[in-house]
Amino acid sequence: MTNYIIDKNITITGNLTVKGSIINIMTKKDYDNYDKTNVKSITELVGNNDIYDDDLTIENNLICINFGDTIPNLIISGCTTTFDVITLDSNT
Repeated sequence: MTNYIIDKNITITGNLTVKGSIINIMTKKDYDNYDKTNVKSITELVGNNDIYDDDLTIENNLICINFGDTIPNLIISGCTTTFDVITLDSNT
């Protein structure tokens, strides 16, 4: 199954359902060590627009990058439903 990575700013005007986990990666080291098999850009799912005007369902995991100079923003105007939230942080 495909995992999607938030690698750009995006606003979802509907609900977000993640049937796997939301994975917050907090350091470059954790990102480098993360298995990127079957990882695709969120752009491949929602297109090049910064605003997605509908509900969005991700069948597996959603990966959020939380390090570096330009951290992508994810804004959701509806509800978020997920199985689990995982934080990868080798600094803690």
